[in-house]
Amino acid sequence: MRTSTIRPAGPVVTGAAVVAALTLSACTTARADRTTPDPAPVTATASAPEAPPVTAQELALLAAAEDALVRECAADHGVHLPQPAAASGPERAADPADVRAFPFVVDSPGWAAEHGYGSDLDAEREGARTSDPTRTYLQSLPAGRRTAALDVLNGGPDDPALRAKLPVGTSIGRSATSCTSRAQDALYGDAAQWFQASAATGNLEPLWTGRVLADQRYADAVGPWSDCMSRRGHDVATPRDARQAAYGTPDESATASDEAACATTTGLAAVVADLTTEHESRVCQEFRADVESRRALEHAALGRAREITAELTPEQIAAGARTRGAPPCEES
Repeated sequence: MRTSTIRPAGPVVTGAAVVAALTLSACTTARADRTTPDPAPVTATASAPEAPPVTAQELALLAAAEDALVRECAADHGVHLPQPAAASGPERAADPADVRAFPFVVDSPGWAAEHGYGSDLDAEREGARTSDPTRTYLQSLPAGRRTAALDVLNGGPDDPALRAKLPVGTSIGRSATSCTSRAQDALYGDAAQWFQASAATGNLEPLWTGRVLADQRYADAVGPWSDCMSRRGHDVATPRDARQAAYGTPDESATASDEAACATTTGLAAVVADLTTEHESRVCQEFRADVESRRALEHAALGRAREITAELTPEQIAAGARTRGAPPCEES
């Protein structure tokens, strides 16, 4: 049996699978009033080759290891969290059938015919979230005990804070003595570096998404797509208009299928693919230090993660895939 490796002295914060269940109260992950200096991004040395992105399986392994460490830490504080449910179906973060794969226009006729704009998948994910064992456990506690448990899991407002600078220029903070921070320190070797690298890279996608939408070439390609949709009976100016009009309605699948067909025949899908590659590459290069830091920390942690999860079943490890999205900048 593995011996305990984390012993925080104060309140704690959740991590990994636990974090999804903690929408019961506000977390302390966006504090900007602490005095801890912003960490500088960790850069790769000139002699060290750049690490590739971790695989989806490795990402799940890291998430499961962090989750195990957080649960161990919480138990040390008298909060005995249930194990996460085994991962299956569209609630898994690594599942390719995800509407987030189409941030600009649905361009897969087969996917559109089956899922429309993804309202069915969203409903299944919401069902999995609301039935999460940790969420259910916390909701079942009497008010006083639930407050105490959430205090343990979320940390206290007076805790010393880790800080990270986001790509948009703002900074966020999180308790440095939380179980999340303690677990990440044990897993990655430096909680402050991991917080900076993961927070920065986790917020890169909105940057390149916004740049694609603001690109005149995208606007120029949307015009013919809108004309195509009009000929099919949809009076919409943009793909967002189409999604907002049809999402969750009986017409969802038909509208999404028309959207995908028009995206292909008018060339919008090809333009979106080219612009996404262009802007994603630029953003990833702009924040190359954070990307390389994250990759290096993840690869260095894999050995520890395998040791920590040695007693877990493949299903328990796979459950970790729900808690994190794909690694950022996979192709750069």
